[in-house]
Amino acid sequence: MAKVEAKKKGGSLQILLTVLLVGAAFAIGSMWTELRVLRDGKLTAQKEAQAPEGKEGELTDEMWNDLVKGGAAVKGDEKAKVTIVELTDYQCPFCKRYVDDTYGQIESEYIETGKVKYVLRDLPLQFHANAQVTAEAARCAGDQDKYWEYHDKLFLDQASWSEAVDN
Repeated sequence: MAKVEAKKKGGSLQILLTVLLVGAAFAIGSMWTELRVLRDGKLTAQKEAQAPEGKEGELTDEMWNDLVKGGAAVKGDEKAKVTIVELTDYQCPFCKRYVDDTYGQIESEYIETGKVKYVLRDLPLQFHANAQVTAEAARCAGDQDKYWEYHDKLFLDQASWSEAVDN
């Protein structure tokens, strides 16, 4: 009887370790993909906002002002002491994860309380086939004062539209 219980415990431990290993592998793979994309320099904003000669990696006041004033949408108190600028791609799974897991807390604790001005800028990545058109559609929704509703809907339904191909 003791051997049977030991085998069950050993089997349970083996299953638990396998699940943890698979989860860790997935997390590492996701981070590796994101890091590779960032290292490859495929982010168009990086090309648009080059630092002046000898100032690589430094965000100048001029660059910051351009980021803040050119947003697709803005929420919060214009006079807030803190400004957050989000660069988003509606087809990006990491952007969706941020919206699903983090944005709601930032909105309720900081934007709605007037502590933060929140600026959203489009950053459609070239390797996402539908990113550009969804950013344009979100801007059109903004022209009708529906930007944030459309933003939320795009991320909510990302799986249903992100793989669609225009024929």
